[in-house]
Amino acid sequence: MSFTNRTRFTGMSGLDINDMVTQLMRGHSMRLDRLTQSREIFSWQQSLMRNVAADIRGLQDRFLNLVGPNRSNNVMLMSNFVSVTGTVTSNGTTIPGVSVAGTTTSATGTRNIQIEQAARGDSFRGGTVHNQQSIVANNRTDANGDPVGFSFSDLVDNFRDEDGDFRNVSFDVNLNGRNVRFTMNETSFDTLIAAAQGLVNDGYQPDVETAQNVLFVESLNAWLGENFGSDTRDNAFDNPSSDPFFARRHVWAELDNNGNLSISGREGNVVTLGNAPLPSDVDQGALEVMGFNTTGPGDSTIQPTTRFDPSNRLMGDFLNNAEGQFNFTINGVNFEFDGTDFTATTAGTTATIYSAVEPGNLTLQQVMDAVNARTNTTLTFSGDSGRFTLTNPTVGAVRGGITMSETAQGMGRGFLNAIGVVDNAGNASNDPAIRTSTAQDAVVHMDGQVFIRDSNSFTIGDISLNINPDIFVDPPTSENGAPIPPPNLTITLSRDTSSTREMLLNFIEEYNTLIASIRDLTETRRPRLGAGAGGGFYMPLTDEQRRAMSDREIELWETQARTGILHRDETLRSLTRELHREIMRPVQTRAGGQISLLDVGIRTSSDLSRFGELQIDEARLDQFLDNNIDDIADLFAAASMRNDRTTEGRRARLNESGVGQRINDIMNWAINTSGGSITERAGTHAVTLEDNFLSRRIADHDRRIDLMLRDLQRREDRYFAIFGRLEAAMLQSNSQMMFMEQMFWAQ
Repeated sequence: MSFTNRTRFTGMSGLDINDMVTQLMRGHSMRLDRLTQSREIFSWQQSLMRNVAADIRGLQDRFLNLVGPNRSNNVMLMSNFVSVTGTVTSNGTTIPGVSVAGTTTSATGTRNIQIEQAARGDSFRGGTVHNQQSIVANNRTDANGDPVGFSFSDLVDNFRDEDGDFRNVSFDVNLNGRNVRFTMNETSFDTLIAAAQGLVNDGYQPDVETAQNVLFVESLNAWLGENFGSDTRDNAFDNPSSDPFFARRHVWAELDNNGNLSISGREGNVVTLGNAPLPSDVDQGALEVMGFNTTGPGDSTIQPTTRFDPSNRLMGDFLNNAEGQFNFTINGVNFEFDGTDFTATTAGTTATIYSAVEPGNLTLQQVMDAVNARTNTTLTFSGDSGRFTLTNPTVGAVRGGITMSETAQGMGRGFLNAIGVVDNAGNASNDPAIRTSTAQDAVVHMDGQVFIRDSNSFTIGDISLNINPDIFVDPPTSENGAPIPPPNLTITLSRDTSSTREMLLNFIEEYNTLIASIRDLTETRRPRLGAGAGGGFYMPLTDEQRRAMSDREIELWETQARTGILHRDETLRSLTRELHREIMRPVQTRAGGQISLLDVGIRTSSDLSRFGELQIDEARLDQFLDNNIDDIADLFAAASMRNDRTTEGRRARLNESGVGQRINDIMNWAINTSGGSITERAGTHAVTLEDNFLSRRIADHDRRIDLMLRDLQRREDRYFAIFGRLEAAMLQSNSQMMFMEQMFWAQ
């Protein structure tokens, strides 16, 4: 190998100077290889010790961290050793909708309880919001090409036969795939014409043609309602489009101000119109004569109604005013849109949500988002039911309430009125069909006392309750509506040690895994090469050795080289010895006695190959859990309040601690960033500190390697200089020899 980057030209004298210098440098470079290999060993040792620190931290996080997410598995918490569960029954039958649990001080046994009502918040469910999509018959023109409206008389005349007699007028209406044919016969015509004349005679209509058009639409609507149903919210049908956002029918017909006929369907429906078969002497179908835009007789006019979507519904359309103006208040927050700026005012402070909005371009979804973000309410829309819901997710008579008011803008409707949650005065509706839930507190009777809470999860004495508001909705009443006392329920509290048992078994299993991994590092000897290879240890490979091996050979070699490099490491061995010694010592109980792991069936393994691991007599452990749970709680969760970090202070703290705190303290003293035995030797993955023993050794080796490389470079340069001079002398000598030979032979 070469230690410089210079380009050299040698060999002109016949000497292989590169090879000679390489052979001379080989012995010197072996010192560099040994130094590099030693540096690699230190790096491997540091990585392994940092892995141990990470494993220790992992065990602490799962079982010894008082503030982490795994508190239910923490062996240092007394509450994890005192689990009291409860059931709620009525005459032996478990009652759904309420769960109970005891606290750490709960006594087992039974208690009587009556739940009068659960806590709830206000909730309003508006009426069905429909998106009116219409098929408009606006394709009729007069002789001059000017548009004209629908004419019943033209429709009838189109279907007269050559003798002037009426023929049936028919066309198909298809709603979501269900097709029904509308037909008017001669009798229907006669009845309608006579009724139209009566309306004119009585002064209800200005002329016969107008009266006939109106009566035809009424007849068509009656037929549509009969065949396709109506919304049960309001069966009145004087004007089906007077309230386009709460449509009465699934399908309806109407005449607009220009006299055009239209057939409309509410949101979510697909309406299709089609011509019935025509007589051979009729050129136009009923749809064409009425003014619907078709490409020819027999073709259908299709106009599906689209799903109501708040994200693309403009407020102007929704509120039926050109600029979408509104002004309403929910729970003290006033929302106003004046056609340009959308603002929210709370406690006299006004914030602009959107400014310089193009008139009519504010969407319903933007308003809903603002309500949800600025009030303690949730406003949603269900595309399936077509209804808005306004709820207060907080429960309680005070905190769960919703107050509302609004001022209608212009000729349109107010926002709260449009979503159907207020009465005609603009206040929160009290209609039971709309106010589906009224804010109220939970009311519970126990031991002759009445407890009122503004939550469904609370504690009474030593019992924690969680009530399902969907089960316990209202106070019970008799058949005639009179209030009656709530039924008596029985709470049964009992100790549950299964979770404690599982926690201890899991903790000991992971503790044993950690101890076994440390023992493998400290007790496994370094493998040696065979006698034929010198009998030394496997060492990290040099670059030259790697070039001579396959990838598989390199992998096998390095596995051997990494094995046993922490054999008899005193930092790790002292950690396992201290853990073994301290956890087996007795712990003082609150009752004044002592208890140890041996007492509850936990001892260290008698197998020396598994030194430090714990073995469990589960039968004895179960016996203590059933009969002496408080002592086991003291054994693992007893805590010392001492914080003296001196040797004497640490010893006193260990004496006052339970097994959990002893293990946690010893591990902390090993991996703390300041003063931890493992940290001072190797640092940790979490906090890479360079001020530790192995980092200093690695840095020292890096310095020595750098110095040695410089020395080898100088030495290599010197050898090349020596051989260069030798080669020059040899070339000069050869030149003189050749000259003398030429002179000799010339004579």
